[in-house]
Amino acid sequence: MRDNKSRPAPHRKIDRAQIARRVGEALAMVQLDAYGSRMPTQLSGGQQQRVALARALVFEPPVLLMDEPLGALDKKLREQLQIEIKTLQQGLGVTVIYVIHDQEEALTMSDRIAVMSDGQIAQIGSPASLYGEPASPFVADFIGKMNFLPVEYVGSVKLGHQIRVTEASTLNVTRPLNGHALEVSPGLSLQAAIRPENISLAARGLGGPNAIAGTVNTSIYLGTHQILLVDIDGRTAPLCISRRRQTGTYRHSRAAMRSTSCSRPMPFICFQARATADEQSACFSHQSRPRATFWAAPLSHRNRR
Repeated sequence: MRDNKSRPAPHRKIDRAQIARRVGEALAMVQLDAYGSRMPTQLSGGQQQRVALARALVFEPPVLLMDEPLGALDKKLREQLQIEIKTLQQGLGVTVIYVIHDQEEALTMSDRIAVMSDGQIAQIGSPASLYGEPASPFVADFIGKMNFLPVEYVGSVKLGHQIRVTEASTLNVTRPLNGHALEVSPGLSLQAAIRPENISLAARGLGGPNAIAGTVNTSIYLGTHQILLVDIDGRTAPLCISRRRQTGTYRHSRAAMRSTSCSRPMPFICFQARATADEQSACFSHQSRPRATFWAAPLSHRNRR
């Protein structure tokens, strides 16, 4: 394995003593200095990934490109190596460009993320800005879990803006439209989006004035989250909620969907409903399988972007 790490070195005109030093340092950085004499087939999957990383670090690159390096590993090992790679990157001060389909991995490790679709950048920003301020339904649906509802803009009110979900349900929201400079007028069709952690359920009649009434038909348990199939005014809508916010299941019962802070407008993000055909296809069917590219850079480099 030690020979494998040093093989490209002669082509870069590096002397043997320096090669040996760099290989030893690289193996130590990935905690494999005791495995230098082993063959690649004698290493586990996680160790082989560390070997690949060490080989790249031998030449002390200013920028390191990694294209889904952990994709073949199981979930627990992948999470462990994510921490190791992030710690190593911060210690070395090297900029890492990391191409990945896994949204959670991108959120975990990045300083900035570029969400791409069909070769175009859909949005670029910090993990927090992409999660909290997505510029389109496509980005909102790709980064984290999101619930979508078709709504109609009613008008401005004292606490912000009002949208209509059903004939009997209107909600106050903090902003009428996200990601567009379009003038919003009453009657405009919008697509409203809300994160699972911003929703709580209550028995019908206890939801308060800023709530949506519905009937929970099916509940699917997913650990920290639940998927509910809710009948809202004759329409069945899948709804993802955080189980930490719930005190009951309300399965096969009439319930109200409300904000986790009942006294405030619901934290919906609203988008123009008439998206392009390509964007709608990507948002609802994921046929284009978006990629999230992120990079992590040392503090001294961040002000240059």
